[in-house]
Amino acid sequence: MTDETLKRIEDILKNNDELTQSQKLELADLLLSLKNELKTLSGEHSESALSIVNFTQAIAHESSRKSKNPKLIQLSLDGLSSAVKEFEITHPELVVSINNFCLALSGMGI
Repeated sequence: MTDETLKRIEDILKNNDELTQSQKLELADLLLSLKNELKTLSGEHSESALSIVNFTQAIAHESSRKSKNPKLIQLSLDGLSSAVKEFEITHPELVVSINNFCLALSGMGI
């Protein structure tokens, strides 16, 4: 399920007409880093990893809509933040990857 969701995120970003090619490449690199970090999680953390991926997908979806709803974007960001908190100590590189992805979206005005 996680791989399918990550693929949907990739597709959302690739098909976003508002992003430049360089922005798409930057986000693709950050998404690859996130994928690699998610693979390091053991089975005991798989449900939490799925929450992280799903909230990341929600952010990508809401951010790429032509008619953006800031409330939905913020709800998605808040959900992702909550899902990530448990990993701050046990999986710091995962947290860094997620933060980098979100910061890149924010820096692009998404």
